[in-house]
Amino acid sequence: MRRAMRILRESLAPAIDPHAASFLGRRVFGMRGPAWSLVALILVVDAYLVLGLTASAVSGTPVGPGRWLFVVGWVAFAVILVLLRDRTPGWLLHIASDLMVLSVGFVSLTATTELRSAMILMFLAPIAVYQATWFPRAQLGVHMLLIVLVAFVVAVTHSGDPGWLSVWLVIVGISVGIAYFVHALVTHLSRQVTIDPVTGLSNRTGLNAMAEQFQRRGENGLPRTVVLLDLDNFKAVNDRRGHDAGDEVRRQVGDALREHLRPTDIMTRLGGDEFVLLLSRLSVAQAEPIVRRLSELLPIEASFGLADWPLESRFEESLKVADAAMYDQKRGKRRG
Repeated sequence: MRRAMRILRESLAPAIDPHAASFLGRRVFGMRGPAWSLVALILVVDAYLVLGLTASAVSGTPVGPGRWLFVVGWVAFAVILVLLRDRTPGWLLHIASDLMVLSVGFVSLTATTELRSAMILMFLAPIAVYQATWFPRAQLGVHMLLIVLVAFVVAVTHSGDPGWLSVWLVIVGISVGIAYFVHALVTHLSRQVTIDPVTGLSNRTGLNAMAEQFQRRGENGLPRTVVLLDLDNFKAVNDRRGHDAGDEVRRQVGDALREHLRPTDIMTRLGGDEFVLLLSRLSVAQAEPIVRRLSELLPIEASFGLADWPLESRFEESLKVADAAMYDQKRGKRRG
């Protein structure tokens, strides 16, 4: 049961790799993009609520303590995210963004006029954009469903105004439409930055970002293995048959890796004829027979080296160990 929960938490991690080459991939106050951008969103929403509550108080409109409680509660949550920094779990970001949707819905429900309710409900759009930016498409659908349901409840509550239904449809359409547009744009741009055009695998930029994501997976106590795979005599293929033939061999290698490894494994063309694999939930002893069988299915002979990636170790250190093991195997073949 504990292992299943670890895997679930891992699957709910935000997709940070598409933003490695953009400002969203940078750290702010030691926080990764998913955390600091959520803090920024919380502060923006809270600032709007404070302005609205202050204006209501000045005009003499009674303001319930529940709204101020929302403001204080979200500021406290933002402080918690700042304190957690790298230790912020992905599942917490999912829950927090959905709680923001519910909070906006509640404040919209308690608004004194339909206009104020609609203005508050418009904050569903930036929340949807946040979710579209950081969460995979399958998870995004669940979040969008919650946004639609919350807006529907608000619409039913304010059903006394016939025009409110059209307002609800516009707000829902804007929020969901922008979210999926942003997600499609992010996916497209991420492929331009992090995907090797020859093999369709991740490139060095993508590897660096996903290695950072794998670093957090080690915190769950799950084993990880780094594999460095080098194609033997690949230069001869280019020299004798041309670079187009060399690219075709690389493509076949990429196809074989995708076909025989798990979707959760990271497959990267490091450059030239070198490939790096990050295998989650597998020790070196468990990964070695898998890699041996895989090497037999490649269109060209290859040498490989494996290394454990301990929690206290950096990815680059394990990659060097795998690189040394790969060259040991390659030298052994030459002597044989």
